[in-house]
Amino acid sequence: MGPRSKLAAVRGSLTARRCAAGVVAGAIGFAALSGITGLFEPSSRARSVVAAGTVPVQIRLPSTSRGDLLAGNAVPVGLRPSNGGRVRVVARLRRPYARATELGHTAVTLTASKWRRVSIPLSSSGRRALSPCPSGDVVVTVVDSRFASARSSSRRLHLDAPACARFFAHDTFWNSTLPADAPLDPNSAGVTKQLVKQVNNGMNAGPRPTIYTYT
Repeated sequence: MGPRSKLAAVRGSLTARRCAAGVVAGAIGFAALSGITGLFEPSSRARSVVAAGTVPVQIRLPSTSRGDLLAGNAVPVGLRPSNGGRVRVVARLRRPYARATELGHTAVTLTASKWRRVSIPLSSSGRRALSPCPSGDVVVTVVDSRFASARSSSRRLHLDAPACARFFAHDTFWNSTLPADAPLDPNSAGVTKQLVKQVNNGMNAGPRPTIYTYT
């Protein structure tokens, strides 16, 4: 190999080493930059893990009596989350062969692992939906923006007396039709007025009116 060939080989070797060193330095710099960025911004995998599951919360519906819902003007619900934070709570009426109707909604801040009683106020459209004694289920849904799927729980809407049901069987004397010529007690008007007054007081201030059937 002549002098020129040896000089070219040396230069080529130096150039190759410089290129290799540049590649290694670039790789190290990129890795370091990626690590620094990762300190301030969670990875896509971490974000997907947070958003992958259903809202971790227990839901209890203590009452789904139509009369109680209308009297309290709210849907009561108990919530116990695994993670604290602010959630949106929606109550709906789900009826067969019809679209679900929203009864009301609210937003609350929950504490992890602690039960909280929440009242979902009825909207005007929610009261209208409950007025005609509809058959269906009350469904409560908890939505948390940190999770991909909401959590729901449901109970049958209880249609209670006197508006939507009878207190006793249809063939008992309580529900028997009186003859058209049955005599009216002279004190009927006064007794009826007093009964209505007691019922209204009980419905507004409690205790709720009941009928005692045992002796």
